Amino acid sequence: MSGALSSFPDAGPCDVTTVFAVAVPGAERAVEDRHRRVVRFGAWSLALGGGLTVLGVILATALGWAHALDQCCTPVGYVGGGLQASLHVLVLGGFIGLWVSGVCGRGRLALIGVALAFAGHFIQIPAEVVFRVAPRLGAPLFTVAGPLIAIGLVIAGIAAFQAGLWRRWQSSALLAAGLYIPLILIPSFVLAKGPNPITIGAFNALEVGIAVALLKGTIVKHGSPAPESRVGSRPLIAERNR
Repeated sequence: MSGALSSFPDAGPCDVTTVFAVAVPGAERAVEDRHRRVVRFGAWSLALGGGLTVLGVILATALGWAHALDQCCTPVGYVGGGLQASLHVLVLGGFIGLWVSGVCGRGRLALIGVALAFAGHFIQIPAEVVFRVAPRLGAPLFTVAGPLIAIGLVIAGIAAFQAGLWRRWQSSALLAAGLYIPLILIPSFVLAKGPNPITIGAFNALEVGIAVALLKGTIVKHGSPAPESRVGSRPLIAERNR
C-alpha cells in the first residue's frame, strides 16, 4: 500500500477529494443503471403476464373453455389454476419495478400503496392453486386479494400524482386499474355468480397500461433534481424519448 502511494509523491488531500468527486458520480450512475434494468424487466414482466392473461381469456372464451378452466377438482381446472398462478408471478415483477422506479415517491403513502398491491397479487398465486383443490379455503383468499389490490393501486396512483414524476395519463393508469375492481370487476362477479372472464381480461389490460407507463419513464430528465419535499428521496430517473 505504501509502495503504491509512494508512486504519487505529489498526492495531497485535494487530490483524494478530486478522485472521490469523480468516482462517486460514476458509482451512482452504475447503481442507477442497475435500477433501470430492474424497472425495465419488471415492466416487461407485468406486460407479459397481463398480455398473456388477456390472450388466454380471449382464446378460452372463444373455445368455450373459460368455465372449465376455473372449475375445482378437475384435471382441466388444475391446469387452469397452474397457468393462472404462473401469470400472477409475472405480474408481481411489475410492482417490484414500480417501487424501484420511485415514480410514486419514497414516502409512507407510496410504500403502503405499492406494498398492498404487491401483497394482493402475491396472495392470488396460492389462491389459484388452493381453490382448485379446496374451494372453501381458496375462495376467502380471493376475497382478501381483490380489495388489497384495489386499495393499493388507488393509493399508489395518488402518491404518483403527488410525486409529479409521471405524466397524468401514467398516474391515471394506476388509479383506473384500482377503481376498476370495486366499480366493475366485483359487481360483474356478483351478477355472474362467479368469475367473469371478460372483466378479468379487461382488468389485466389495464395493468398492461401500467407496464407501458413504466416503460415510458418519467417527465424529469436525467440529472434534474426531483423536489425533495414531494418525493422524499431522489427517485430513479428513467426518461425516454417521447
